[in-house]
Amino acid sequence: TAAPIQKSLGGDFEIDLSALQVTAGLVDPDVFFLLQRLPGVNSPSTDANIYVRGGVPDQNLVLWNGNRLYHTTHAYGSLMAMNPYSIDQVRLITKGASSRFGDHTAGVLLLNNTPQWKNPTQIELGTNSIDSDLTADIGITKNDRLEISARKSFNSNFSNTFRETSFNRILLSNQSGTPNNQQLHYEDFSAVYHKKWGEEWNLKLSSFRSHDFSSYQLFGSEIELRDQVDSQNYGAGIQLVKATKDQVFQLGAHGSFFNALFERSEIEYELPEDEDDDEIEIDFKELNRRRNEVEDWRAYAQKQFITNTSQSLLGAELQFRRVEFENENQINDDVKTLKVNKASQWVPSLYAEQRFDFDQFYLEIGARSSYFNSVGRIRLEPRAKAVLRFNTSSSVHAHFESKSQSIYKITETLANSLDRYNNLWISANKDQYPLLLSNQTGAGYSLNKDKSTFEIDLYRKWYSGLTTYNYGYLDPNDQDFHEGTALIKG
Repeated sequence: TAAPIQKSLGGDFEIDLSALQVTAGLVDPDVFFLLQRLPGVNSPSTDANIYVRGGVPDQNLVLWNGNRLYHTTHAYGSLMAMNPYSIDQVRLITKGASSRFGDHTAGVLLLNNTPQWKNPTQIELGTNSIDSDLTADIGITKNDRLEISARKSFNSNFSNTFRETSFNRILLSNQSGTPNNQQLHYEDFSAVYHKKWGEEWNLKLSSFRSHDFSSYQLFGSEIELRDQVDSQNYGAGIQLVKATKDQVFQLGAHGSFFNALFERSEIEYELPEDEDDDEIEIDFKELNRRRNEVEDWRAYAQKQFITNTSQSLLGAELQFRRVEFENENQINDDVKTLKVNKASQWVPSLYAEQRFDFDQFYLEIGARSSYFNSVGRIRLEPRAKAVLRFNTSSSVHAHFESKSQSIYKITETLANSLDRYNNLWISANKDQYPLLLSNQTGAGYSLNKDKSTFEIDLYRKWYSGLTTYNYGYLDPNDQDFHEGTALIKG
């Protein structure tokens, strides 16, 4: 029996969730918490977000059956946004990503459903202290199979601790007063249909929806505060594959849609100095409303040629995105600011890759060329990784990769409120937001012996196009966007 977690020759981590139904320390085999235990992945906080080699979560490319996820966690990072019991295979790429994966600067996470044609129909119901879920793997015919998953949270005395812990993660310990009327709700649904024609053709149709809603109120003698966030991500895709002994042709189209609405109101009262005066006046009032939308369409075609010692890949991809955000702020009924940003982008790409696998040497070289019309720029991104085997148990490896990203999140506040977990997705443009770029090089040594692996892996990563907005810092005179770079060694 194969181990549930394996590392490929190129350095990718592959996880078989069907063989890992229980994870130590977790209620469910949550993929994101599991990935945090792998080398090169961590989280500086206690949530489920993953930081790959110094990159932040929105710099990762997360694909569920080819559909990009823009909303990856529930309840402010308390658990992943897709039901882990509905996912069969997980693959994490932390270095030397294939040229077919674009528009990211950190890691690649692939979540896939694979049809189990010989298995009987299975339906499972589960519940714990915070949610209930349903998974069904239905064999319609010998050539048709349907996988369905649904999960929904519920509020009860058992889930109070989970809800309070989630809000404490947001508010930290410096929030005056105790929030009340806390509401925390999440749900997700997915469906995957598999169809095969003969021995060569396979069709996969997939759809998903993930939704989160949360709010709280804070009432005190001098303050009244309300926070609310409502966000959802949904999409669908189609994949058609023809596989023969020496060739694989793949055609796909996917759409992913994300929208979020944040609303916050704060009222501060001035208490009367005279005890006989019971009239309370409003000293300060602020209303804030933020809206964010992402529309993402992607179509691609690729062909792979396979021999005993080599693989060749040629492909093309066309992507369209529309990104909108709106930030409306009103102070004391007379000071009102409105910031609106609407952008759309076309990104056509060509990519190629060549792999050689000999007895003592493995080499993978590739390149991706993309045109970003929103910034009027063409990017050529080379990628390579190599492994030299000394014997069956020891080897040295090296890699290089160049990446770019045209959609990412911008952090606009440091306030301890729900908007801290509602950072806005923006699109790179010519006016303000640059194209995010990264280059990574690394080398290491691996020793496999007695079913154990010892590995040393050193890397150097360089970022450019990083942006910040100083609203929330102590300096009221510096509320502007800034652009910078970063150097990461690990």
